[in-house]
Amino acid sequence: MRRIFFSLLLLLGCLSAAADVVTGRFIDAQSGEVLSDVEVCILTIHESAMGFHQLRCDSLGRFACNVAGYNCRLEASCVGYHPRKVGFAAMEGTDTLDLGDIALKPSEVLLRTAVATAKARRFVMRGDTVVFNPAAFNLSEGARLDELINTNRQALNDTDMVIWKYILQHRTAARHISIHELARACCVSSTTIVRFSQKLGLDGFGELKAI
Repeated sequence: MRRIFFSLLLLLGCLSAAADVVTGRFIDAQSGEVLSDVEVCILTIHESAMGFHQLRCDSLGRFACNVAGYNCRLEASCVGYHPRKVGFAAMEGTDTLDLGDIALKPSEVLLRTAVATAKARRFVMRGDTVVFNPAAFNLSEGARLDELINTNRQALNDTDMVIWKYILQHRTAARHISIHELARACCVSSTTIVRFSQKLGLDGFGELKAI
């Protein structure tokens, strides 16, 4: 009887953490700085079906992925850091599950084997403010989202333009809403918002909000 009771508690715990989108942010375990080049693999098991999602966090260290299932597992890897695995439960039809900051431990051995490549940083921190770097997108100094839209106009479809018009009409509010709130306002899915961001050359919704 006691075993059944604890099993029910475990099941309720999984349901309370259930979500159709899992999000999080990667940071350096020692310095607390954001990590912007983390490879993320998410394995999901739902009933008899298994799913596999592979993505990369954006330049703000954030990621978002649609998931559904129990016994989900996130595996993160980054050059110069020890890999890390995080288990969580998710179920379709509920709210977002935020895993918070996921700290990766630096590895001097792995760092020595890394090959450094130079490229302009897409976003930089100035105090507590995230600042968009136009040079990383081959745009002129002072350029903002408007110019990024115009530069990639041919890649955008009618649905993308609906998203853009909403952002244009609600600039201030759009900086503070979640991906789900923006998706509902535009009558599209959160995946469509992510794809819209990627068509602009951004890594995801986090970078879109930062512009």
